[in-house]
Amino acid sequence: MSTMPGPLKRFLLTAFIKSAVVGSKPYKRNSPTVPVFKIVDRRNFADEKQRLIAFLNRVQQQGEKKFDGRESMSLARSPRRSAT
Repeated sequence: MSTMPGPLKRFLLTAFIKSAVVGSKPYKRNSPTVPVFKIVDRRNFADEKQRLIAFLNRVQQQGEKKFDGRESMSLARSPRRSAT
């Protein structure tokens, strides 16, 4: 099962949401959480913490080159950073 949004939804996300998500302006305080991000079942905190740490370690080991310019599942391709 793919979690990739359809073309119309993806266009709308990119056109109207991307700048708010990746921009420098901070999020509004006390904004409601989107239902898809709410955790409504019981979770084991220690297991979730280990899962997150393992994911972050894997991303760190893969390095910037693995992700720089890679297409986001929701927000389309991000521009490659220029070498400085």
